[in-house]
Amino acid sequence: MISSELINPPNVTEIPLHNLFVFGGFCLVAAISSRAFIQTISQQILKQAENAAKKADEAKKEVKEVRDTAEAIVSSQAESDDETTDEKTGGSANFAQRPKDTENNLEQIYGLGHEEKQVLRALTTSEYTFRTISGISKDTQLDKGRTNTILVRMMICGLAGRTVGKSGRLLWFATTEGRRAAEVFSESPNKK
Repeated sequence: MISSELINPPNVTEIPLHNLFVFGGFCLVAAISSRAFIQTISQQILKQAENAAKKADEAKKEVKEVRDTAEAIVSSQAESDDETTDEKTGGSANFAQRPKDTENNLEQIYGLGHEEKQVLRALTTSEYTFRTISGISKDTQLDKGRTNTILVRMMICGLAGRTVGKSGRLLWFATTEGRRAAEVFSESPNKK
C-alpha cells in the first residue's frame, strides 16, 4: 500500500482500479484508528474527572475535621456569655437553661445511658481538650472496646469528634453540641 503510486500516478489518463482499493484501505484504517483514539482520550478524561471528584471529597472531609477540631478548641477556651437572652422566652439563650425536661429529651434524642454520660463527662471535664481512648477508659473505668463503641456512636450523633494527633494517635474531643449536652447533664439534679 505504501509503495503504491496512489498520490502521484504515472502519466496515465486513467487511474488503475486497484489504486481505488488502496485509497479505500487508507480511509478505513484512518476511520478505525480515529475511533480508537477518541475512545482512549475520552476514557482518560473520565478517569481524570473521577480522580478530581475523589480529591474534592477528601478535601471536604479534611476541612470538616479541621473545622471540628478548631471548634473544639475555641469552645473549650471561650468564656460563656451569661447576659445573652432569648428573644422568644425572655430567658437565657443558654442551652442548659431550656425547659426542665431537656435532660430527658437529650437522653431520648441521643440514646444516652449512664456509660455514655460518663464518657461525655470524661471528654468535657478533663484538663485536655483532645483525649485518647486510654485516658477516657481510665477516667470512666470502662474497657477500651466499650469506650471506643460509645465514642463512635457519639460521633455519629454529633456529640464527639475525632482527629489524628502529630504522633499519629487517634484523639477524641467533645463537639459544641456535646459540650452543651454535658452542661445540661452536669446541672441536672438527678445525676446518674
